[in-house]
Amino acid sequence: MKKLAEFTRLRQRLQGMISQLKVPLAEQKRFGDKALTTQLGQHCSSSLKALLSDLKGVEKAIKQLITDDPTLKALFELVTSIPGVGQVVATELILASDEFNAIKDPKKLACHAGVAPFEHSSGSSVRGKTRVNHHARKSLKTLLHMAAMSALQVPGELQAYY
Repeated sequence: MKKLAEFTRLRQRLQGMISQLKVPLAEQKRFGDKALTTQLGQHCSSSLKALLSDLKGVEKAIKQLITDDPTLKALFELVTSIPGVGQVVATELILASDEFNAIKDPKKLACHAGVAPFEHSSGSSVRGKTRVNHHARKSLKTLLHMAAMSALQVPGELQAYY
């Protein structure tokens, strides 16, 4: 689990660095000088290629860690059987719940991920709208939201429910 957590954090850092290089180039392409955009792209291309190569290596290592451990492999196959849930969401869920040993109740997992809002009340008075706890794991909330949006693209029960 420690190795999986470290590789997952490394993948997140690499994705952040790739985004930091790609986004300004895309913005420059839309609004800036074409010659300058080409020159900036040439300066960043080797760095982007190296980062993308490193990212592929890390994702391969994560897959290898999962396939080597029979418990992780079984959990991973179970979680990824849900439409919209891929490798990234599955590994984050498994890590957040410590292989579903620390958090067994779905309501507790929803609260931990920050997808279960609570009303702010005292006695019979309700103060303001419902909110998510500020201690929630917001990165997991983002991943679950993206998984839900992805699941809506697949025809089936979730699309019909939506």
